[in-house]
Amino acid sequence: MSRDIEVTRAEDVVVASLRGDVDMACIPIITAHVLDALTMDVNGLIVDLTDVRYVDSAGIHMLFDLARRLEAGRQGMAITLGPTSPVRRLLEITNLDQAISVCEQH
Repeated sequence: MSRDIEVTRAEDVVVASLRGDVDMACIPIITAHVLDALTMDVNGLIVDLTDVRYVDSAGIHMLFDLARRLEAGRQGMAITLGPTSPVRRLLEITNLDQAISVCEQH
């Protein structure tokens, strides 16, 4: 999965761009990469799901967990999606879109 995650930093925000499927098998790798990048001088995290086709329950749990960790550290989190993302409905069903800001990439 490491080839399917790219973690970059844009000023004071970490951007984690994911590709493919986000499932139980890749959660430890994604979490490790993201947490390594989240230093105290970072204001927040953007998880880019534009190129993600599928997210299982472990992936949803990971996103909620990251949001809780960031909130505890007074840091923010947002998710970006493509306009026709198959993941959008899942975020609505799980109320993740109520807990985390979801923005559309054009």
